Amino acid sequence: MSSAGSEKACSSTLATVRAAFHDTAPFNRYVGVELIAIDPRGSASARLPERAEVKGRVGRAHAAALFLVGQAASAAAFLGALLPDIGPVEFAEKSAEITYLGSSDGQVTAEARLEPEAGSVRAELRSTGHARALAHVVLRDAQSSASAS
Repeated sequence: MSSAGSEKACSSTLATVRAAFHDTAPFNRYVGVELIAIDPRGSASARLPERAEVKGRVGRAHAAALFLVGQAASAAAFLGALLPDIGPVEFAEKSAEITYLGSSDGQVTAEARLEPEAGSVRAELRSTGHARALAHVVLRDAQSSASAS
């Protein structure tokens, strides 16, 4: 696929997932999580804008809000990777773990990457009717400091 074709596919995938994202997970909208990029090859990013409502007692992003933006990015990576091959999807998270590396200052961006890559996940879905993948997520604050992984 050409670079322009790839960009168009990513834009279309982002629009489709973004539309479903807030309908199926309204808590993301409530907290203010925004999807900003989805690559059908198995990565996505989400943003948590700086707002007083998502800050903890020390004036930085609340740990639960950080977890949510990371989870949103990982779900979007999974959805974006499978979108060409799926109808209705039911997600069942097996586990989640986060390591907080420091407090977050300002807007937070979560970048998720699936492992194995999307082609392998799609092949598993086609052959078994279900798929498993790990999403590795890194959260960065406005200064590009890693906040959590």
